Amino acid sequence: ILEWIEHVYPDPPLLPADGARVLEAKRIAVLAEGVMDAIVHLFFEFQRPAPSDPWIARQLRKLRGGMRELDRRLGDRRYFVSDQFGLADLSTISVLGMQDVASSNGMVDAWQQKDPLIRPWRELYPNLKRYEAFLCNRPSVRDTAPIMFQLAEPIV
Repeated sequence: ILEWIEHVYPDPPLLPADGARVLEAKRIAVLAEGVMDAIVHLFFEFQRPAPSDPWIARQLRKLRGGMRELDRRLGDRRYFVSDQFGLADLSTISVLGMQDVASSNGMVDAWQQKDPLIRPWRELYPNLKRYEAFLCNRPSVRDTAPIMFQLAEPIV
C-alpha cells in the first residue's frame, strides 16, 4: 500500500530520499505495528470468557516496551526521521490514537488490574505526549483519528 501511495501521490513523500533514513522509518513503523498488534491482542483476549493471564502479561510487556522505545527514539525531535511528516510518524500517531480509543473504552483500566505499571500513555511518555500535542491539529491526523465502533456480534 505504501509503495502505491508513494507512486500515485509522490508529494509529499512518506519516505525520505536517503536509504539509511528509509530503513529507520521502516524500523519505527514495524515497532509501532508491534505495539498496535499488542493492543488488538489485548482487546480480543479481554473479550474471552476466561482470559489468559500469561498471554495478557506478554502483550502488556510488548505494549510497555514498544511505547518506551518509541518515546526514546523520538527524543526531542519534531518528527521521527526527517524534517517532515512521514511513514514513522504516520505509524506512531496511529498507535497513540488507538491508545486513546483503548483509554476511552475502559481498556486501560482493565490493563492496570493486570499490570500496575500500566498508566495512560501521556503520563509515561513525555516525548510522545509533546509530539502528539504538536501533530493533533494537523488535518491528516485529526481527520483520520481512530474511533471505536459498536460491535453488533460477539467476536470470540
